[in-house]
Amino acid sequence: MAMEEKKFDSGAEEIVYLRKEVKRLARQLDFARDTLERIKVASLARENVNSILRNERIRQDHTMSLILQYTPDILIVFDENTCILYCADLFLQVTGIKHAGLVVGRHFREVFGRFVSKEKLDELVSIFKNSVRTGESRILEEKFNLSGKGEERDYEVLFTPMFNDSGKMDGSILILHDTTAIQNTIKRAEEASKAKSNFLANMSHEIRTPLNAIIGMANIGSADQSIEKKDYCLSRINGASTHLLNVINDILDMSKIEADKFELSITTFNFTAMLNKVVDVLSFKIEEKKLSFAVALDPAVPPVIVSDEQRLAQVITNLLSNAVKFTPEGGSVTLSAKLLEESAGDCVIEISVADTGIGISPEQEIKLFHSFEQADNSISRKYGGTGLGLVISKRIVELMNGKIWVNSQLGQGSSFIFDIHAGKGTNESAETETSINMRTPQDIAGCLAGYTILLAEDIEINREIVLSALESTGVLIDQAENGRDAFEKFSAAPENYDLILMDIQMPEMGGYESTRLIRAVDVEKAKTIPIIAMTANVFKEDIERCLGAGMNDHLGKPIDFNELIGTLRRYLPGKSQGNRGVCRSACPTAAYSPRRSEVDMTGTNK
Repeated sequence: MAMEEKKFDSGAEEIVYLRKEVKRLARQLDFARDTLERIKVASLARENVNSILRNERIRQDHTMSLILQYTPDILIVFDENTCILYCADLFLQVTGIKHAGLVVGRHFREVFGRFVSKEKLDELVSIFKNSVRTGESRILEEKFNLSGKGEERDYEVLFTPMFNDSGKMDGSILILHDTTAIQNTIKRAEEASKAKSNFLANMSHEIRTPLNAIIGMANIGSADQSIEKKDYCLSRINGASTHLLNVINDILDMSKIEADKFELSITTFNFTAMLNKVVDVLSFKIEEKKLSFAVALDPAVPPVIVSDEQRLAQVITNLLSNAVKFTPEGGSVTLSAKLLEESAGDCVIEISVADTGIGISPEQEIKLFHSFEQADNSISRKYGGTGLGLVISKRIVELMNGKIWVNSQLGQGSSFIFDIHAGKGTNESAETETSINMRTPQDIAGCLAGYTILLAEDIEINREIVLSALESTGVLIDQAENGRDAFEKFSAAPENYDLILMDIQMPEMGGYESTRLIRAVDVEKAKTIPIIAMTANVFKEDIERCLGAGMNDHLGKPIDFNELIGTLRRYLPGKSQGNRGVCRSACPTAAYSPRRSEVDMTGTNK
């Protein structure tokens, strides 16, 4: 700005004036500098905002790209003419299309014509048009063979039209959600539910059939005065009761398997003696059907092994029972055992049961080891059975670190084979035989004479059964109706009793508490007297709880007569021995004497 011309009267006035102008110009310069600085700051701020916005757009674009790339569903975007604008990578992977350029710009009908029929295309196009017309999304269930490999898969199809602010259609989105796995799960659940329903119906039949026999034969026997007829009815009742007990045991085992509480109880036992027991139990049925039966035992199999004797015998019994059941009269059944592997302390034993029975088809074989299923439902109607034996056997074998399988052809017999891993024991470590097969009443007559047992049982009929079962042994039995009564009787005269049979669930005081009180009595007899649990609580944890309470042993209800006698004889010595130790010779018997077949270590049976 040019300085205005002005006349000054003196030099002093001119100097003052110039100073004022300098100050004014300085102020203007400062203002200009401030304005320029503010402009620079604003410009930098705008650049920062733009940079942030650009980075955010890049991040969003990258995130959207990742979403579209890794979405678990097939996603396709169409323009307003239903031509493809975009497709997710999954669509290309499933269909085998090499790159998106081969489908982008092409009409829906042209692309999907490779996967669906013309009729289905027309139907889908009509549905899409109706969705656009109403402005509403459509969801439907369809089957597509997108891979072109002949495998149709289930899809949930979602079609959604897209509209701009003015209400004009800008395009649409198609999402295909693969529901094949879900549908298969639903199908399996429905099949499992149906199998369980069939199982329950079969269980009802299996339980009611022996009950009908028990009740019917009891009525017939009570109405008939003939001793022969009564004996016949009793024998049929005994057989039906045994069958019913087996059914209940199978159900209990299956419930433990379902709850993942199925466990082994490891002991040392004689392998050959265990096979003898199994064969002896089934020998009557084998002879009844006139079957040719052979046992082949590899001499290399260790005579004494460490495993769960009861469960191993259960598997072999299941397989032999099935072989006998499904083999027609005059056929043959073979039980074999051989050594597969051996180390210093362990061995692998393979056991097989082969028969010439009805055989199994490949379709039936698939169902064999599945819970609640039988190879053929008609089998249960014709032959009976719960259908649980093989499932339980499979679980037992798996717990023994083995596997079970079948070789079979329909109409040409079957071979069920399994292997187990077991420890190797010695004859000295094997447990003494406790299951004693009594053949005649003379075998046990008077063998427990001179002893007194305290029986604690609250149910009268159960006391009556024990009294009757032990009557011929000569043992004296004092009865207590509950745990408190048992404790009071023992503490009043401990020297009167040689053994206590203790029920668990009783009124006033149960067996656990009664046992603890008896063990706490301040006399030596309280510490040494054998206390045997006699209870319907038969699970492993029940047995351990009995032992933990101070009991010596466990008998499960319903009481097995041979097991009861054998247990008593272990704890009550014969009078001829003169001491209170383990009985080994009071009653005349070998630990085991088979009726018809005995396993021979040479590989034959005699």
